[in-house]
Amino acid sequence: MFRLEILEDIARDKVRTLHFVDEIEVYLAFQTMLAEKLQLSTAVKEMRFYGVSGVTANDLRTAEAMVRSREENEFKDWFSLWGPWHAVLKRTEADRWAQAEEQKYEMLENEYSQRVADRLKASGLSGDAD
Repeated sequence: MFRLEILEDIARDKVRTLHFVDEIEVYLAFQTMLAEKLQLSTAVKEMRFYGVSGVTANDLRTAEAMVRSREENEFKDWFSLWGPWHAVLKRTEADRWAQAEEQKYEMLENEYSQRVADRLKASGLSGDAD
């Protein structure tokens, strides 16, 4: 999913540079042509109209490198925020999840409020209800 999301971002950027192209062809081109190299099991195996997608071999090389780089640098953070992973944790580690949720809300109530108050004070806005 992470890799597909990155490819969608790349395709969206590519679409902005092209004129008179069907957007879906651009999205499909990146997913189809990089399916094997990036092990995209959800991608279709072949594409009928790659030639009209406007995606070049250089675009594909750049996209593959970008996906791998972002995966190395961003995947852990992305995964920690991914909803399906949260659902698994809620189901398999219900007690620990509930404890973590409670800690999060305590932090929001206490620490966050204090940080906001400190910043307001530093800006000369202390005591301002808004």
